[in-house]
Amino acid sequence: DDAQKCSIDDILPLYFNIWKKLANDEITGVIEISKDIKKIVLEKKNLLSCKKAILDKIESTAVKFATLSDIKAIRVEFSGLSEAIIPQVKNNKDIFVFRCTMALDGKGANWLQKDKEIKNPYFGKAMLKCGEEVGKASKAKEDHSMHNH
Repeated sequence: DDAQKCSIDDILPLYFNIWKKLANDEITGVIEISKDIKKIVLEKKNLLSCKKAILDKIESTAVKFATLSDIKAIRVEFSGLSEAIIPQVKNNKDIFVFRCTMALDGKGANWLQKDKEIKNPYFGKAMLKCGEEVGKASKAKEDHSMHNH
């Protein structure tokens, strides 16, 4: 079934690994995880039925992760990865969308979690509980105000 093959469900565990590391102020292993994301995306891009624009956005973020060693820069890219993934999980009732309005120098940023205990990936331990649940992924709509034009 092409819909299943095009699903990003197999990328989510990798996304959640990066989220957990950033919430713990860690970056060890992020490059390896991003390479795994890129590999999965490339496999999906070979399927004609998959939406290339979405996969390109996820892939470009994964490629950028692999070039970064600064946690602040990695957190900026994580917001891009979150923006790409959030609209793709809108049918998943087990994933929650959170927002921290202070992230990215006050621009604000969203992220996904599988539970309601806030663990902010943009500030880590310094402000781990900063943020609010803005809904379940199944109700999330893409917020175009988050895009930098």
